[in-house]
Amino acid sequence: MKICQISSTFPPIKDGVGDSVAKLHRLLRLFSKNDSFVLTSRIVPDNEHIFNLINNWNLVEIVKSLLFLKKNKIDVIIFQYPTTFYYRKLFVTLIPLFIKILKMKVVLYLHEYSNYSVVGRLRILPMILFSDFIVTSDAVNFKKIVHYRGYNKTRIIPGGSNFSDEVFKLTSKTKQNRYIKRKILFFGFIRYGKGLENLVSIFCNGSNISDNFDLIIVGDVAENVDAMSKKLLNKIESSESIRYLGYLNENDLKSLSESIDIVFLPFSDGLSERRGSFMTAMGLGLPVVTTKPEIQINNLENFKNVIFISSSSYLEIEHILLKLLKVKSEKLQEVGKNAYDWYMRGYSDKKFIEKFLNVLKQLS
Repeated sequence: MKICQISSTFPPIKDGVGDSVAKLHRLLRLFSKNDSFVLTSRIVPDNEHIFNLINNWNLVEIVKSLLFLKKNKIDVIIFQYPTTFYYRKLFVTLIPLFIKILKMKVVLYLHEYSNYSVVGRLRILPMILFSDFIVTSDAVNFKKIVHYRGYNKTRIIPGGSNFSDEVFKLTSKTKQNRYIKRKILFFGFIRYGKGLENLVSIFCNGSNISDNFDLIIVGDVAENVDAMSKKLLNKIESSESIRYLGYLNENDLKSLSESIDIVFLPFSDGLSERRGSFMTAMGLGLPVVTTKPEIQINNLENFKNVIFISSSSYLEIEHILLKLLKVKSEKLQEVGKNAYDWYMRGYSDKKFIEKFLNVLKQLS
């Protein structure tokens, strides 16, 4: 079977969905006999399996690209949505319809839906209705879209971490002296409204929290950065209380993680299985402080393999930091080890690709 993903982004462009496209492409080639290709834009392809035929995502480019895929006998197209450079162009939402007209199969991999407005949901409705199969990353989005196509045509397949499992080798951390400041890490895209701004404010406002914790931030703003997120980044870069390292690749982040005590991921709209930074932190075997999910995630237990906070508010983050001062290092390391076990049991590369191959099998 020949499979091609469509995405407006692909590494080295910084985009979470683009990274997941690269992961699925890698695993399809590693774990199956299928030929895997990617149709993308704005990069220089480094091999014959990556096609860069489209940049503006207008009708002419879309039709020419799909005809190219048809000519190359692609059997199934995985349409990844949303990605940065689709913007809100009308003809992008009709790509599944065009694919159906050309008599190819199409899987819509929908990474976001529940946080869209009514108008936003109506705009992407044609994608849902004309796709042969819908895959979503978490239960929150699944709950909102399953009624369109039913349980037989809709699946939850969490993407896990975009890092390969080879990076996730549990390391035993040296027991920390309780008088040494603990190191807190946030990593991921820096976006205003994610909850990061309250964590930053605690360390920038002269709080005595910074006497006991060092805050390290790894990440960058997205390609289409908004003004508030850019302002937040400037605040981080100018703070003397925060160590900002910018973007790190997976090997450098792995090396850094070996000196980290706690990861903080205070999502303002709650944890879900589509949170790649959370999945990566769990795979690295680190104790993660994060907000409770809207829908319970299997086998996550507070202070067993994760540390939950009720919200990403300033007071809630400050409260848990003060509480963590009293938690022994051995307990944090135990939570981290259990986090690693949780990730590998349910979200490893092999688990992920098995679920996706089952979807493709139904279309063959």
